[in-house]
Amino acid sequence: MPTTAPIATFEDILTALEQSPPLRAALRKYVLDQEFQKLPAEVRELRQTVSELAQTVRDNNAAAEARLDRLDSQIAELAQVVRDYVAASGARLERLEIGQAELKTDVAELKTDVAELKVGQARLVERTDKMSGRINKMSGQINNMSGSDYERRAKKASRRMIGRKMGIRRATVLRFKKRDLDEFEREFLQPALRKNIIDEDQAVQLEEADIILRFTAPDGQMTYVAAEVSITVHDKDRRRATQRAEIIGKATGDDARPFVIGQRQQKLGAGVPDVPFIEYIPQ
Repeated sequence: MPTTAPIATFEDILTALEQSPPLRAALRKYVLDQEFQKLPAEVRELRQTVSELAQTVRDNNAAAEARLDRLDSQIAELAQVVRDYVAASGARLERLEIGQAELKTDVAELKTDVAELKVGQARLVERTDKMSGRINKMSGQINNMSGSDYERRAKKASRRMIGRKMGIRRATVLRFKKRDLDEFEREFLQPALRKNIIDEDQAVQLEEADIILRFTAPDGQMTYVAAEVSITVHDKDRRRATQRAEIIGKATGDDARPFVIGQRQQKLGAGVPDVPFIEYIPQ
């Protein structure tokens, strides 16, 4: 009779996932909850898992071939039994020949399964090589792009990206780098503090902002922007941008809008403002 092949190929794993919603849910929860900085460790673990899976496939292939050898030996023994039995009882020869034919069919099917297993193993090795290449490329990108370097480059491109999003090109940088802090405090914070429009805590909030821009429309209308930059945008970045835009609007009496800039963003949490997201992937 045909044997049930164990899970041995990448396709078998996909089939198991398709047939088991709880398994898919568990896998999705595990993957989505990982922090981006843990990716190198996960990459190494993935390499080890793939290596072990490939070894398992090779072991299963060897076991299947050994089983086939045993079946060949059993066929030879059965053939001898058939010949002896035919000599003793010619009336049952036809039924025994039919049984022998069915056994040969089963063996042929097993040989086909082994051949397919070999093809699957070859495909797995090929996919493993491709995966290793992608992992190496991703690891290189991670090593070449630290968080601080990403923020520096994103801030540099922020005026152009936000201006394009708003449809306004003319922009003035109010808060961008540490060297802007003195001028920003003198021209923006101190007047608002003297007039008691904002308090000290709110002034500190603006001093800690990643980016503050002022856009001037052709009709002279001014719009301020408070933006936060992070490789992965979280709810805390959305809240900070929103709070700082509200403080700027209070201090100036003009329109102030929040933005977040990053490579990706996490799902919006309950009660968190839906702040416009600008995707920035350095070239």
